[in-house]
Amino acid sequence: MNWLYQQWRSLLDSLTGFFSLLELFAQGKIGRFILGSIGGMFFAAILWAYTIFFYVNISFLQGIIGSLLIMLVFGTVAAYGDLDRFLESFDLTL
Repeated sequence: MNWLYQQWRSLLDSLTGFFSLLELFAQGKIGRFILGSIGGMFFAAILWAYTIFFYVNISFLQGIIGSLLIMLVFGTVAAYGDLDRFLESFDLTL
């Protein structure tokens, strides 16, 4: 039982370190753009998977260009949008 607790604690410590590193990285505009682009890439991958699921044939070039455009839009919104005020409006503390 003690071993399991130590493993769980080390996992939580590593995740805390990872999120603090992300927070430090996301303070500048370039970091926010990169993190937004990563989110856009994830969103584009989901959209592309749905086109395969629904048998919509798009070309490889069209998929890559669409994914790049989504990444660019998400990155720009993350870098220049006022997301901090928006996310603070969801404060769920009681």
